[in-house]
Amino acid sequence: MGDSARLIVPPPLLYLATLTLGGGLHFLYPQTLWRPSSGLNLLLGSALVMCGAAFARWAFVTLHRLGTTANPRQPSQVLVTSGPFALSRNPIYLAMSVMYLGLAVIANSAWVMLLFPVLHLLMYWGVIKREEDYLTEKFGAPFKDYRAKVRRWI
Repeated sequence: MGDSARLIVPPPLLYLATLTLGGGLHFLYPQTLWRPSSGLNLLLGSALVMCGAAFARWAFVTLHRLGTTANPRQPSQVLVTSGPFALSRNPIYLAMSVMYLGLAVIANSAWVMLLFPVLHLLMYWGVIKREEDYLTEKFGAPFKDYRAKVRRWI
């Protein structure tokens, strides 16, 4: 397998491409989630984006502190199981998902929301499954134990 997970595409690009496709569809054929509100969607969506960003920051700081990279295309130096990684095996992807949903709420776009399950299928088959296979090969029993204790998402 080599010393990387061999992902189909960098995860941020997958999220951005899906968001862009949903935004384009919304521009061409507007479909809203609800009637325009008095700013409630902006407030709720912004809260989701900020919470997702804070959770991602915590994960990046944890990875840096332990001397490994957040880039799944580079070799993992250590198996990180503390900080946000004690709550989710994929805290950065969880954070990006929360931010994506926040942007869908802000945009009030049914298209962006409808593409979310497609995004998650692509993430599972093109990114997460490959990462889990790589980490199992690289770290063996410690990763299997970690996988048994910590959920993939939350």
